[in-house]
Amino acid sequence: MSEFSRQSFIALGVPAANLATIFPAAQTVAIPPPRRFTLGLLARLDAEKGVAEFLSTVAPVLRRHPDWRVRIAGEGREEKVVRRVVAEFELEPQVALFGFVSDPRKFLRNISVLVYPTKAEETFGLALLEAQAC
Repeated sequence: MSEFSRQSFIALGVPAANLATIFPAAQTVAIPPPRRFTLGLLARLDAEKGVAEFLSTVAPVLRRHPDWRVRIAGEGREEKVVRRVVAEFELEPQVALFGFVSDPRKFLRNISVLVYPTKAEETFGLALLEAQAC
């Protein structure tokens, strides 16, 4: 479990001696950066992940940098909301939604920076570890 989860269990009364923090392993591979600056989001498209809010916030920056791209991998209940934000701020073709990706490493290899705009307390953000590994 993550350190956050460990502390949460301790707060619930579980003895610390009964808990251990174990971090998942990830395979690392040296990969050259993409030619074009690309922001990537790899997450469920649910309200607590903050994808729509991120796009609303970054829209003015994207207008100043028309060569930048945003790639979103994931699916969920907020997909229509995310698409509505893309349309409202006229972010096409800079923003592309890929839906579920079966190989996150392939997706991560083609972005410059992973954006993780979650509004929820994460026990362990596996996408962050996968991005660091790539």
